[in-house]
Amino acid sequence: MHKLTILFLLCFAFAGANSQVYYISGADSLLKKEYNNGSWKNVIQITDSIHKIGMGYHEAYEMAADAAYILNKPFKQHTYLQHALQDYPTDSSVLLKLAYCLWATKQYSHGTKIQYKLLKEGILSEQNKVKINVVNFDIGSKISSNTSLYNNLNFVSVGTTFPIKFILTYHGITYLRQKSFYGDIAQIQYYLNSAIALKKGWKISGIVHLAEYNLTNYPADLTGNQILSGDQYVLGLGTSKLYRNCLFGVDVIKSNLNYKNQLQISSGITYYPLNNTKIILNIDANYLTEKSHTITSYRLTYSPIKSLNLNLSYLQANTRNFTEQNAFLLHNSFDITRNKYALSVTQHISKNMRITGLFQLENKIETISNSNYQYTIIGIGIKNIF
Repeated sequence: MHKLTILFLLCFAFAGANSQVYYISGADSLLKKEYNNGSWKNVIQITDSIHKIGMGYHEAYEMAADAAYILNKPFKQHTYLQHALQDYPTDSSVLLKLAYCLWATKQYSHGTKIQYKLLKEGILSEQNKVKINVVNFDIGSKISSNTSLYNNLNFVSVGTTFPIKFILTYHGITYLRQKSFYGDIAQIQYYLNSAIALKKGWKISGIVHLAEYNLTNYPADLTGNQILSGDQYVLGLGTSKLYRNCLFGVDVIKSNLNYKNQLQISSGITYYPLNNTKIILNIDANYLTEKSHTITSYRLTYSPIKSLNLNLSYLQANTRNFTEQNAFLLHNSFDITRNKYALSVTQHISKNMRITGLFQLENKIETISNSNYQYTIIGIGIKNIF
């Protein structure tokens, strides 16, 4: 009886193996037919079906990746290319496709890392690599609704992005000036963000933001006050992971803005509903531990055509001394920021140059008089990729 059971199991296993071979052979034949006919949606559907039952294979994932690319679904293409590399991690043609796909999905750190690897191995030539050096210049003014409190605040910013081997870095310098009822303030800032790509869509980033301000022409009763000048710092460490068409991130930010030591914990989700960058939805929540206060922000990016990006955002704060956008923006005024509405429009005026216009409405509360006022921010920026 024991021998009969073993024989039955062996026969069942053999029959199952044969049926799997037959199924894969039939699926492969159909897949190649749909691929050759240009039926890209069918190619993706067939590949998804065989993947769900654990029968996916290298060539099928390659064909599905090509189909996703043609259908402008780079996030699906990214998934298929990752599957294709599981069995053949050194496939140069797949790695090359992945390098370009990473830029299309805004995974710039991962794109930098794989491009660095492909250049070293001679798989990618200097002529065909993606340009990743960037210089940007921004200038603008925050127009005050109450000039008896504050005059307009003018600012200028210069930044550059470049890799140090496979680590992508951004460096920025900002200068701003403003006249107010308590004196004339000038501030200079330096910002550094460096990101390292890890395996399986993970990324870690380090942030340093330093700001030095100096107050002049102040009233005599402020003499000796600690607010007359200050050196402020922000240090941050963050991690993020891409899962299919969703990006999840967490940042821990330590700062001493306006001599207030605090910890800001930020978490965010970025969702690409069409599996491309035509529509991008983002929500962030920031928790200030010392204040037990939560700040939320929402962002919608829409690209009606490839050369035009529209960006709408809203911030709900009701507090002072916090940061935004990976600590790139500092809210270190002495007044409370209630909320902020913003619209920016970016036009690609050439293959490597973009121009951005910004309109923003920021609602504030002055600390001493507890009166409401607004800033209307108008800015323009130019970015060149080389």
